[in-house]
Amino acid sequence: MPSDAPGFAGRDAPPAFAVAAAALFGLATLAANLAARTGPGAVEAFLANGGTRAALSVAASSALPFAAALAVAFAAAAAKGAPVRATLRLMPRGRGRPGAAAACFALGALVAAPALATLSVPLARALEALGVPVRPQFPAMLLADPRAWPLPALAMVFSAVVVSPAAEETLYRAVLWQGLCALSGRRAERTLAAACAAFFAAAHGSAFAFAPLALLALALSAVYRRLSLGCTIALHAGFNAGGALMMLLA
Repeated sequence: MPSDAPGFAGRDAPPAFAVAAAALFGLATLAANLAARTGPGAVEAFLANGGTRAALSVAASSALPFAAALAVAFAAAAAKGAPVRATLRLMPRGRGRPGAAAACFALGALVAAPALATLSVPLARALEALGVPVRPQFPAMLLADPRAWPLPALAMVFSAVVVSPAAEETLYRAVLWQGLCALSGRRAERTLAAACAAFFAAAHGSAFAFAPLALLALALSAVYRRLSLGCTIALHAGFNAGGALMMLLA
């Protein structure tokens, strides 16, 4: 069946400079996460200047990667002389898929988030048994603290469910993975998917969440390869939304 979108890693795939920019973004994210304060006093220090400033800080920190993703996407499209929509494959490959993004969101929230959260529990216990300190990621700590509500926590939810999935999927899947596949001639597509999944998981800077996030990234790559960037963003957003809901219910 003919497709309106270009073939995966075809002539409209991101060029080498865009791939390098996405990789640098991931390395910068990893460095920031490793340097961030995640101990018991992290939330207190973050909220010390008031809820409004904390919410604005969350908004600013999430806007930067989103702006970086847009800049890389537009630059990649301009270099290829292609529309951004074609370069990033924002539309499904074929027709007749109404509701695909909504289904991906539900799959992420109702299936992926609970399953991978369950997997992270024995991993955390194993790391603790080995003497490796296991701390929740800062967004989880913030959402679990009543003092963060309403503004900082709501800003974090918006960032996790709306902004971060769009930025990360654009950079890690549409630019980094697709670009590497194009540069390698697609001979090592699966190997590159695994490498990008590990890179994505490592960039979050959490030892006990590494394996669940890597598995999520592999699922995201499969959805991107077969459907669209929009569906990939929806699955990622659903996963984050499900995780946030579980934190609140806990």
